[in-house]
Amino acid sequence: MARIVGRFQKARLDYQSRIGRPVTIEEIAQTIGITRQSMSDIENGRSLPRYGTLAKLCQLYGVEPGDLLDYEDRRTLHLATA
Repeated sequence: MARIVGRFQKARLDYQSRIGRPVTIEEIAQTIGITRQSMSDIENGRSLPRYGTLAKLCQLYGVEPGDLLDYEDRRTLHLATA
C-alpha cells in the first residue's frame, strides 16, 4: 500500500494548483463526506478508500482510479466491493 501514499498526496497537490489555493485534508474530507481521520488514513496509506469514496475523490481531483491505485490495490478494492 505504500506506493499509493504519494499518489493521493500528489492528486491533492495537483488539485490545489488547479484551483489556486491550499486545500487541507479536512476540506477534502468534508467535500466528499468522510471524516478527516478517514481521509488522513487514505492519504497516508493506512487504509484504502471504499468504492464510493474513491469515485468522489476521482471526480474531485479530475483523475481516474488507476491514477490513484496500483494493480494490487484495485484488486483488493474490487474484492472488497464484491
